[in-house]
Amino acid sequence: MRQRYDNVTKFVTTEYAEPFVELILKYPNATVLENLATEQITLKARETDSTLKVQFPDEVAILHNEVQAYNSQEPMPLRIAGYNGFLIREHKLNVYSSVLYLHPSASRNDPGFYE
Repeated sequence: MRQRYDNVTKFVTTEYAEPFVELILKYPNATVLENLATEQITLKARETDSTLKVQFPDEVAILHNEVQAYNSQEPMPLRIAGYNGFLIREHKLNVYSSVLYLHPSASRNDPGFYE
């Protein structure tokens, strides 16, 4: 049964993409540039520098830490977003991330937040 609804939804969102965007986001006159592939391959292994399950006064959460000595080839906000998505899905808990930069130039391309 679920597959039937998936097929209908995929048809509507691809064939009527711009009206769908306006309906969902309440943003008129948006232009859909491209229908992207829906399959997401997740075989790429990633390893964090430190991942801790922590009991805070008001919640149990994940504390994810990265230690960076040099500029990251991949922008740090994108790396953190990737780690956080996996950690949230894996542990079903809030994730708090930090990056410890060991050299002043290591953070020069990091805006300090995800845009």
